[in-house]
Amino acid sequence: MLVGITAQKIKHPTYNEMGYYINEKWQLLSRIIGIKLIMLTSLDTTEDLISNKTISAIILSGGGNLSASFPRSKNSNEIINNIDLEREKIEKKLLDFSLSDQIPLLGVCRGMQAVGKYFGAKLIPVTKHVNTRHKLNYFCPIVGEEINKNVNSYHDFGFSLPSIPSELDIIASHMNVIEKFVHKEKKIVGIMWHPEREENFCSFDIGLIKRLFNL
Repeated sequence: MLVGITAQKIKHPTYNEMGYYINEKWQLLSRIIGIKLIMLTSLDTTEDLISNKTISAIILSGGGNLSASFPRSKNSNEIINNIDLEREKIEKKLLDFSLSDQIPLLGVCRGMQAVGKYFGAKLIPVTKHVNTRHKLNYFCPIVGEEINKNVNSYHDFGFSLPSIPSELDIIASHMNVIEKFVHKEKKIVGIMWHPEREENFCSFDIGLIKRLFNL
């Protein structure tokens, strides 16, 4: 299975160059899951892959912030205050594709924020969610199990419970901030923790992605 994954555009620390980044552990995790990843770094390439039905699932990765206007597009591809407008156009296109063609989609941290905003949820600043861990206890309808897990947390923004639109079911929260939701009808899941950042990959995260991607 070929899975499209979005990437963060960053400045090279030494040279006056821009490049694309995803955590290398996504590649390790993808091998365990049994998928192959293709980085989606340009809107034209993404549109071609969508038109050709090349990708069978989507991961909206973490890293960076969303503009206040997302999912509305701006006529710019600038990066301002860690906001990548080209990436937002790609994410909007992928969400459209997921809905129209029943393509499974996983949003991770910033990716979950993109999913939520796409459906009308409002992001708010949150505290005590950066570089920390917390416990979650919830029932996961994707795998059909009660889950008790300790998750990582690296986000400055999140969704409050009242802001979540009716299309999305709230599955888990911590300190009144949403940690996981699922779409009620489509194969779309958002999680605020990073499966790829764990020192040892969590068997539940592996199982969740496999089930979501029909593996």
